[in-house]
Amino acid sequence: MEKCVFKFGFVAFDNPRKHSDGWAAVEGERAQRITGAHALASDVIWWTNLDYSLSELSGMGSNARFRSADYLWRRPEWFLRQLGISESEDHRSTATEALAGINGRVTKLFMRLLRLQTPPLYSLRKSAAEVILGENEIVSIPIRKAFEDATKFVIKTERVAYKRNTTKAASYSFWLPAALHTAIVSEVPIARGPWKMSNGKGVTVEECVCSPCLAQISVSQINREVSSLLNFGSGTGRVQDNRTWVSSIELDMLTEWVSKIEILKVIRPTTLLSLNDYLRKRIKGPGEEIRFAFSWGIALENIWVGLGTTVPPSNPESRQKPHVNTFTPFLRAADRNECFLAARRLQKAGVSVLRYGGGSVISDCTGMLDRRLAEAAVSSRVFPEALKLSDQEAAMIARSGHFKREEQGMSMLLYSGQTQELLIVDKKITTSLLGPAKGSS
Repeated sequence: MEKCVFKFGFVAFDNPRKHSDGWAAVEGERAQRITGAHALASDVIWWTNLDYSLSELSGMGSNARFRSADYLWRRPEWFLRQLGISESEDHRSTATEALAGINGRVTKLFMRLLRLQTPPLYSLRKSAAEVILGENEIVSIPIRKAFEDATKFVIKTERVAYKRNTTKAASYSFWLPAALHTAIVSEVPIARGPWKMSNGKGVTVEECVCSPCLAQISVSQINREVSSLLNFGSGTGRVQDNRTWVSSIELDMLTEWVSKIEILKVIRPTTLLSLNDYLRKRIKGPGEEIRFAFSWGIALENIWVGLGTTVPPSNPESRQKPHVNTFTPFLRAADRNECFLAARRLQKAGVSVLRYGGGSVISDCTGMLDRRLAEAAVSSRVFPEALKLSDQEAAMIARSGHFKREEQGMSMLLYSGQTQELLIVDKKITTSLLGPAKGSS
């Protein structure tokens, strides 16, 4: 692919509803104060802090120069929180410059992966769905309802901490390394219809696990070690967001922890596919050299999330019929399984888990010190939100024996408040692949 000729930036309006004064920066350049959208360069793709509705109301949603806050799936404030960059007025210029660089690097990597000549107009994940997946499948109403029940992104745990009002709790995110997580999710077996629903009487769990399918289940006798983390099946007695339909991927995981599973109904496909094979035909990967790059992980994350996104049929008549993205329950099941394993590791490290899914584990970390959070994250092989650690503390944790090489541990702890080091490494690795951004030093 030829070197990307597009310029990227980020603009943060002081008041997103007025979209007048604010801060703006082009990738590789210094941030500046602006007095309105009219002051922004016309040859730059601007990522904004406007959500979709405000973007549409402002008229920017229909302008090819502007992108809404969820363009990269993760919103600007999420990136700042993960990188430990303050959103206070004193740090607005630093935050704007960092987000401009992230917009450029992630979008250019994404364009390379999907061999796109122009940046996606609405969101990266929507573009991934349109380029790789195509339109939803037409299904019957009962099958669509089953798919919808099986596609929830997040599993809420049954911990007492979640049942009470958690608005005052110190909600804290750990997230799985995005590039590695995407690689694991991409191993998932997927399927295409037509789909057939049948009674589950006489069907064994082993039969369901052997090939992609959806199963409506009733479960009982969950292992106490993980009972607070699981929320599946009609027989659990759960009242909070439990699901009765699960994919064969989750069913396989449940067999390790649940002693009794009853199959009530089964939905089977007619065509089996390998997602990795499916992706290899459409995606050009740059190789192992950038597996630790922050932007690379975000670009990959948008692909697997995009493949679970709904793309309604283009034909108006077909659009009125029941339709569904049949990849979604399998992709999200693989995601939730990996998040469940991470949640279990964190729980063993003393972390109170609230929910998991979407590549992250949300916890109640009230009273936990930054060093304790860092140790829990490293031992659980997940990234913490940005923490304040001394260089000595970071080096000591990195040498704690959880990694084969100390540099692996240090790469984890780059997310622990050492923002400039992380962004320098990210820029260096990405630039080696894509070439320097126009205007960068």
